[in-house]
Amino acid sequence: KDQTCLFNQLDESYILTKQLAECETKEKQRFRNASTDLIKNRIQLFEPYFPELSDLKNELQKYVICERHYNQIIAKDNYLDYLREASTIDIGIQ
Repeated sequence: KDQTCLFNQLDESYILTKQLAECETKEKQRFRNASTDLIKNRIQLFEPYFPELSDLKNELQKYVICERHYNQIIAKDNYLDYLREASTIDIGIQ
């Protein structure tokens, strides 16, 4: 059964404004269930930057995480660090 990547549910403008990667589907791509404890815990860290996630967090079983978003958001801290730094600059904290 086809499932949608959780991050395809977010506003497309985030690709430009927050450097969110576009969902990518490769032929042998590995999708991960979005409702695992690891993914739930990581997603909570991103709620301040993507408010839609707080509405979707009770429906995670309906979604998957594509490999590209897993690597950008779940597996590494680089993107979270980028968002934290960008939001600090936006509110004028140096």
